[in-house]
Amino acid sequence: MGLNVYSLISGAVTISAFHAILPSHWLPFVLVGKAEKWSRGKILGVLTLAGGGHVFVTALLGFIAALIGKKITFMIGTKIPIASIILIVFGLVYFGLGLRGHEHVSNFSVKSKRREFATAASLFLMLTLTPCEPMVVVYFTAGSLGLKLLLLLTVVMGASTLGGMLILTYLALLGYERLNFPRLEKHERTVIGGILVILGILFAFVD
Repeated sequence: MGLNVYSLISGAVTISAFHAILPSHWLPFVLVGKAEKWSRGKILGVLTLAGGGHVFVTALLGFIAALIGKKITFMIGTKIPIASIILIVFGLVYFGLGLRGHEHVSNFSVKSKRREFATAASLFLMLTLTPCEPMVVVYFTAGSLGLKLLLLLTVVMGASTLGGMLILTYLALLGYERLNFPRLEKHERTVIGGILVILGILFAFVD
C-alpha cells in the first residue's frame, strides 16, 4: 500500500475514534438506559444496534460521495440537528415525568413494552440519522483508489466507532452503578431530563 493509502487509513482511525468520544454517541444511552432501569447488557445492545445504523449510514453516504464526488456537498450542506432535537424532546419528557412524580413500573404490560420500543427506536434514530460527516470526506478522497480501499475504510471506521462507543459506555455504566445518592434518586428523571435538554442544546452547536 502506498503512502496515500496509509494516510487515509490512519485518518479514518483517528476521525472515527475521536468521533466516538463525543458524548452524543454514548452518554444519552447511559442516561436514558439507567432512567428506564435497563440492564447493562440491554443498554450496550441498544447502543450496538444504533452504532451499527450510524456506521451503515456513514458508509452509505461515503460510497455515494466516492461515486458522485462533489455532489455530496449538496447532501451535507443543509445539516439539521436531528440528534439535538431528539435529545431535547427526550429531556423535556423525562423532566415533565419527574415533576409529576411518575414512578417506574415493574410489570411488563403492553404499554410499557411499547414505550420501551419507542425509547430504543428514538435512540437508534438519533444516532443513525447523524452520520460522521468527516468520514464522508475521507471516502470522497479515497474514491479514486478502488473498491477494496473503500471496503477497508468501512471496516476500520466501523471497528473504531463501535469499539470506542462501547468502551466509553461500559466505563460510564460502571461509574454510574457505583454512585448511591438516595435523595437524588427520587428526582432521577427530573435531573436526567435537564441534563438531556442541556446536551441537546450544546450538540446543536458543537456536534
